[in-house]
Amino acid sequence: MVRKSATGRIGIADVAIKAGVSHATVSRVMNGNFTVDPDIAARVRAAAAELKYQPNPVGRSLALGKTDTIGIVVPDLANPTFQAILRGLSRAAAQDSYRVLIADSFEVSSEEAILAGEARR
Repeated sequence: MVRKSATGRIGIADVAIKAGVSHATVSRVMNGNFTVDPDIAARVRAAAAELKYQPNPVGRSLALGKTDTIGIVVPDLANPTFQAILRGLSRAAAQDSYRVLIADSFEVSSEEAILAGEARR
């Protein structure tokens, strides 16, 4: 029996039940870990496809230890120099499937350290 989570999403537990494997095995398969037996991996992928499972981006980031996100703090977004830099950065990042988060410190240097610290979290 497949159940949806409180958010209405099909979760990793649903795929694990459908494929008859552990949550950890589903996680390894969905994250591209090649240590899983190919037949089991195929079964997990088939269950995920049948359930239309979409990995949770936050959970995936935690499992992989990366977010594919670049954070940048600029002192003044109104400055045309920063606009040109940010445009180039955003285009280059998009080519590698990264997202860019931008924060304006309004030329308050103490705010820059706070914003940078928050972005790291």
